[in-house]
Amino acid sequence: MSAAGDDAKLSANQEQALAALLATPTITAAAGRCGLNERTIRRYLEEPEFERRYTEARDHLLDQSIFALQKLGVAAVAVLGRNFEAENRHVQIRAAKTVLDTMLRGVELVEIQERLQALESEEDDDEQND
Repeated sequence: MSAAGDDAKLSANQEQALAALLATPTITAAAGRCGLNERTIRRYLEEPEFERRYTEARDHLLDQSIFALQKLGVAAVAVLGRNFEAENRHVQIRAAKTVLDTMLRGVELVEIQERLQALESEEDDDEQND
């Protein structure tokens, strides 16, 4: 969390709105869940401190979800590996295709990351030479 604004307290209604926003897919659903007017929640979202806290909490939930998916990835690879040995030829082909498609996407992401790092490095060098 950032140090600026950590001392700022949200009201009880804002805390309820924040929890409802994180637990529901829409502002309308959040309003129904916490019993506040939809316009009130929209007004809260325009307030810098509330928006900052909402963004931080949402980002934290996203990080947790990604971590959980990464842990499941190991099990998913094991399932695909077992399906290579399946009796059904179609299951084997589907497993092989999934592995190949995922591998290619992974290679593409690594290449994009390497290119991005090279561009950032070039930009840093240009800034130091100016």
